Amino acid sequence: MFLPMTQTWKPALLGAMLLGTAALAPTTANAQSVADAQRAIELEQYSSARAALRKTIAANGSDAAYFALGQLYARMGSADSAGYYFEQGSIKFGNTNLGKVSGGAALLQRGNVGGAEAKFEEVRKATKGKDADILMRIADAYVAAPESVKDMSKAIGDMQAVTAPKGARPNDAAAYVLLGDAFLKVGGKGGDAMTAYDKAVTANGNDTRALFHRGILKARSRDNNGAAADFKKVIQLDANYAPAYAELADLNYRAGLYKEATQMITEYRNRAEKTPATEAKYAAFLFLSKDYANALTELNKVMARDSSNAIIRRLQAYALYETKNYKGALQALERYRKAVPAAEQIGTDAVYYGKALSKNGREDEALPTLTAAYAKDSTDKEVQGEIAQLYVRKKQYPQAIKLYRARVLAGGSNVDLYYLGDTYEKAGRFASADSAYALILKSNPAFALAYYKRGLANAGLDPNSEKGLAKPYFERFISKVDSLGQREQFKSQLVAANKAIAVYYSRKGDKAGMTASKPYWEAALAIDPNDAQAKQTLDVINNPPKAGGAPAKKPAGKK
Repeated sequence: MFLPMTQTWKPALLGAMLLGTAALAPTTANAQSVADAQRAIELEQYSSARAALRKTIAANGSDAAYFALGQLYARMGSADSAGYYFEQGSIKFGNTNLGKVSGGAALLQRGNVGGAEAKFEEVRKATKGKDADILMRIADAYVAAPESVKDMSKAIGDMQAVTAPKGARPNDAAAYVLLGDAFLKVGGKGGDAMTAYDKAVTANGNDTRALFHRGILKARSRDNNGAAADFKKVIQLDANYAPAYAELADLNYRAGLYKEATQMITEYRNRAEKTPATEAKYAAFLFLSKDYANALTELNKVMARDSSNAIIRRLQAYALYETKNYKGALQALERYRKAVPAAEQIGTDAVYYGKALSKNGREDEALPTLTAAYAKDSTDKEVQGEIAQLYVRKKQYPQAIKLYRARVLAGGSNVDLYYLGDTYEKAGRFASADSAYALILKSNPAFALAYYKRGLANAGLDPNSEKGLAKPYFERFISKVDSLGQREQFKSQLVAANKAIAVYYSRKGDKAGMTASKPYWEAALAIDPNDAQAKQTLDVINNPPKAGGAPAKKPAGKK
């Protein structure tokens, strides 16, 4: 049993596992029905497979049908149902070797490895260890067992005996695939698993299961080109092999080829059965490709069919947040947290919950939630930034400055420098703020807003405009905005910058200063015709008092 690469887009976003289900060789009259059902399982057509197997069981049944139905439920992650059908196969066909293997498989689903192995050993002795089909079914049972069952030594030994040069099937692709699956489930045996898959493909270069399983292991090993070649060969051999499209989608996604990735995941969806699991996989891909609106639409459809699925609940809450429905996101996350045991929740759940609390004005709850999440993963820069912003909103500037400084010292971007400067500014540390903005302009002289922010920082250092510290930066800001054609983008800042320069000239209230300030008051008023300060000052300038009258009033305020 191993995780498909499509489930590595984000850790634990999707939880279903891919189980090896080698093709059975049933000897009953229902052989074709069972083989067709197993093919459907391989193509993720679970409902079709279940319907076919239940029909076979309802007719006259077979040990192979019960075993395959147990495998189906094991693949879907339902150990209870898997154990039930394996056990029913044992009860109804306890006189056949496969029926006895089913009894052992039922025990494995319940974690009883000792009891299961006792039953398997009984069958090995009865067949003198020479029945390749039975040994493969035993290996199937081990591979399909829950993750808690780690001891694959018996399954590996059986498959090595079957595929040995003098074994029953030295060139059997299905047996080699089972051997590879068993090695992979042990952990740390990737090389042995790859050797087994390579031998499976050598035995039959057109075996889609062998190519598919090898492709997944190559993708896990970051041999993306090799993995893509295997998946494309699978599709060439069988255009309806839905899981191969999902794996190609993941490879393209990780390579940044989002258009191609979306095309592949759409092909997957068109071919896979429309179940909550496959629809969740499709919606997860849309979400991780940042197509949040469409992801939410798809998740809502799935929720209408299966509102109990924890993975779907999680993704829906995330998508609500990303589409800026913060109230809905918080409600969805609170429902999720109540419904899903804490042990089954993942790190990003706490992150989104903290961010949703913050967006809903519940900073006192958001801060400890996000701080705890960050303590578990200090590499999450988004969470670090969110925490810093919370400190800023709570006016806890020293804590915010500490986080932003850490980001800058760790090689942060100009955005980090900007937020550091802004926080210094809010804390009244204007010289430090000016230094941060100066560093931005050193690496990016075209960053117009940094000139404006230097102007504000220097205005803080020269609150009465006596030294004119802010004036050159506001002038550079206005000039830069004009040269870059960004006047619409920075309207409010242009008003403030023009007024600040005007105040510098007119602060003494003498005629020369007022005259020099006039173009800047006019520029501010042209951008904002409702600016009362600009109107009042221009009225004074344009209508000076007559000789002997009251002296001209100074402009109200410095900006």
